[in-house]
Amino acid sequence: MKPMKDGWAGDALGSRLRWSALALGAALGAATWTGCAMSDEDALLRGPQNPIAAQSFASLWLVDGCRGGGKLSFCSTETVEEVLELAIDDPSVLRFAEAEEVPKGLPSDMTHPVVQGLAAGSANVRVRARFSDAERAAEVNVEVVEVDAVALPPACAEAEAPLRVLPGKTLTFNVVPHGGGKPLDGVLPGLVRGEGVTCSGIDYPSRMHCSWTAPLEGGAVELVSDVLPGFRGRLQSYGANDVVAVHAFTERIWESAVGPGWPVRLPTATALKEGIPCESLPVRAVTATPSICTGPDGELAWDASDDDELLVEMLQTGTCKLQLGAAGAATLPSTAEFFMRVVSQATVDHLADPETACEVEGATTCKSFHSTMRCENGRWRDLKSCGSGVCELVGRGEAGCTSAEGCAVCRP
Repeated sequence: MKPMKDGWAGDALGSRLRWSALALGAALGAATWTGCAMSDEDALLRGPQNPIAAQSFASLWLVDGCRGGGKLSFCSTETVEEVLELAIDDPSVLRFAEAEEVPKGLPSDMTHPVVQGLAAGSANVRVRARFSDAERAAEVNVEVVEVDAVALPPACAEAEAPLRVLPGKTLTFNVVPHGGGKPLDGVLPGLVRGEGVTCSGIDYPSRMHCSWTAPLEGGAVELVSDVLPGFRGRLQSYGANDVVAVHAFTERIWESAVGPGWPVRLPTATALKEGIPCESLPVRAVTATPSICTGPDGELAWDASDDDELLVEMLQTGTCKLQLGAAGAATLPSTAEFFMRVVSQATVDHLADPETACEVEGATTCKSFHSTMRCENGRWRDLKSCGSGVCELVGRGEAGCTSAEGCAVCRP
């Protein structure tokens, strides 16, 4: 493979077909529907979304510029058969990497040429290749920025999450170089390292992600950088007594009403002083309103079986109040409360589905706990929604009910 000559005065691309005005209009119409704005003989060289870090490696992607698909598409999808020439217009900024230099996991094949940033600046990359139908060429501009910082966001995508994990568990985090206050793309070996830390995965923006498994007895590891001498980081395990608060997300409770003894699922998360980690501990709860709510088996104090939710059994309509802490911790530093309506067992027993058979013309019943239905022509038909209230079956003489079978009414 020989390099292309410097200086690109002419464009090697361009359509070789001469469309009639009608055919061109049809092609443009098809392009509008398929999202294709390129000729069927174009190629596309895709580069990183952001500038790449100096000394980092990034994978480009050479594809058919107008890929086929869809009934109105005038494109056909062609594949690369041979790369003929590679060129970079400023070799002081960017170079092509040799196969043995490419970091493990970074795409590197005929359609994925890999470049390395050398110094701050901008360079154009151009590739000419033989596709399955013809020769095509494409180019892309790649910007290179010097690294001055590194961020280690956890893979759970919670930007504020601390780099802490439970003993015996694995913490996975991304390694994102920064320059001038902005994130950069590119895989930069040696940007972060530490004892027991493995950095082998590569995600879509050509960024590295690493992992560390905490010892069963707990522990920590210090992180350093071969690129940024002043960088220091720390990965550390945590336990129940490190939890300073429990967040109970009462706004995420999806139930607005339950039947007698039905559990309510309360989403929870344990928080450290640095924030909420990717993986929380199960929660311990003590009810402060035992006549209204208890544990799922009637307990006054109980531990959650999951690390992200607590089961609470509702005994009657009212506000459930709880004291919360991490399971196994010495204290319960947090409280939570939520209101829940508990409908009667009769309401539960008479729930029906729309369009199912009914016997008493004009009778009413509940559809779930949120709307009423009436029996019309032998079928249950939707009557009205209870809005933010709930549907409940009441007996004759209650809430204006005159039916011997009871009536479905909406309660606030």
